[in-house]
Amino acid sequence: MSSKDYWENRKAQRMWEHMQKAEDTADEIAKLYYSSSKYLNSNINEIFDRYAAKHKLSKYEAKKLLNSLTDPTSFSEMLVKLKASTSTEEKNELIKVLEAPAYRSRINRLEQMQKEIDVMMSKIYQQEKDFNTVNYIDISHDAYYKSMYDIQVFTGYGFSFNQMNPQTVDKLLNSTWKGTNYSERIWNNTQALAKDIKEELLMSMITGKAEKEVAEDIAIKYCTAASNARRLVRTESNYIAEELEAQSYEECGAKKYRFIATLDLRTSELCRDLDNKEFLLSKRRPGENCPPMHPWCRSTTSIHIDESVLKKLKRRARDPETGKTYLVSADTKYKDWLEDQQDKHGVDDIEVFRKKVVNRNSDRKQHKQYMESSIHDYVPKSIDNFQDLKYNNYEEFKLLKDRKSLYKRAIEKGTLPNYEVASTPQDKVQRYLLNSNHKEGKSKAYVFNKRLGYNYENWGMMSDEIFKELARCPADNKRSTKYGVKYDVPMVLQGKNKKSLKIKTTWQINKGSSIPRLVTATFYKKKKG
Repeated sequence: MSSKDYWENRKAQRMWEHMQKAEDTADEIAKLYYSSSKYLNSNINEIFDRYAAKHKLSKYEAKKLLNSLTDPTSFSEMLVKLKASTSTEEKNELIKVLEAPAYRSRINRLEQMQKEIDVMMSKIYQQEKDFNTVNYIDISHDAYYKSMYDIQVFTGYGFSFNQMNPQTVDKLLNSTWKGTNYSERIWNNTQALAKDIKEELLMSMITGKAEKEVAEDIAIKYCTAASNARRLVRTESNYIAEELEAQSYEECGAKKYRFIATLDLRTSELCRDLDNKEFLLSKRRPGENCPPMHPWCRSTTSIHIDESVLKKLKRRARDPETGKTYLVSADTKYKDWLEDQQDKHGVDDIEVFRKKVVNRNSDRKQHKQYMESSIHDYVPKSIDNFQDLKYNNYEEFKLLKDRKSLYKRAIEKGTLPNYEVASTPQDKVQRYLLNSNHKEGKSKAYVFNKRLGYNYENWGMMSDEIFKELARCPADNKRSTKYGVKYDVPMVLQGKNKKSLKIKTTWQINKGSSIPRLVTATFYKKKKG
């Protein structure tokens, strides 16, 4: 198979996969619109007659009346305007009906329903945005890593590459192209639908439409809005996929890309004219020389790999330890390849990546709070590393939160008396806690060494760490013994290897002395479930 045939077939398959995800999302969104439409139609019988009423305005007159209003959805303004307009038999009859006491409940229900429409559209907007956001994040992950996978399988070189940064996708989701971003387009669509339906309800009331006819017209408006939502998610999905695939091309050191159109009877002339043409990545412009070229666009792109690109990839494919070239078999499955990348290079799986993007803003605020707190020395300096800790190392992140809680409690409750002169005797730390031959202490020595890297030889480092934490952790469980007074001091120790462990240290101030001495240290049991 030629290079051109390979990429056309491969990219056609990838675009189909992205569009299938978009279709699944659009199906979920369509259910939102259907449920809302069904609810409205089940309640319009409280406003409209079952059969068309007589002596109402023509559609032309009604439209002319609504167009003259400042708010074409306001019943009150419409009634004022109706009274002020040129009097006709039909208008007079309509005014009598609308002002009749028996009709007031219908008017009240109309105004109440118009408010309900605003609430429903706000809910649809938020749910539709949530559906789309998850879809776009998933497509971003797939587009970038599947593009890398395809390139590696095609070239045979398992080269190293940077993992996708959640910040890139976060910026992409908030970026504007064609004037607005996807959340604004969703808002505009839902608000336009709300306005159309409220106008339709008012129009139907003054033209005397029957309940069945009103229900059909409302259903059509919902169908149109759902179709607009489907077009939006399809087009935006194409845009997101192409942006991340372009990033993968740049990551590989490519300078050019090729435009690939889906050539069938539905393909636009615009995309047909661009098919198979090559462009510089530096000159890439969505809507001008790369997809999406128009709404519903199914075109895609492929990387242009020449000898200079291959040489770069081959150099990057060398294992830094063995110096050997890392090759990828052509029959390697994507799932196996991705798992290998996760093991070797820490690539995020889709669930973790989704959390990083969705929670980016809240995590940034949390990171700032942690950096401004008393535990700032232990907090990763960048938001990216902070998120890596939070979502890829739950145990360490929990210990970070425990440290923050302990430091706060120490301020509120107080620390060990005279901690400044506290003693961590060598016989307690080295010969007991870190002695793998001690009858009672060997199990503790094993944990301290395995978890923190502290052992019999470097016991002084652990002693210093305990003393440092003593000044910032709370003293609990004060109790008197025949030898003096004991205290428990919980703390989180950081090891030689930068890993952490929560322990409970016990201290005693002997009678006639003011110096606290370390008695022992124990571990907290992990909670089940």
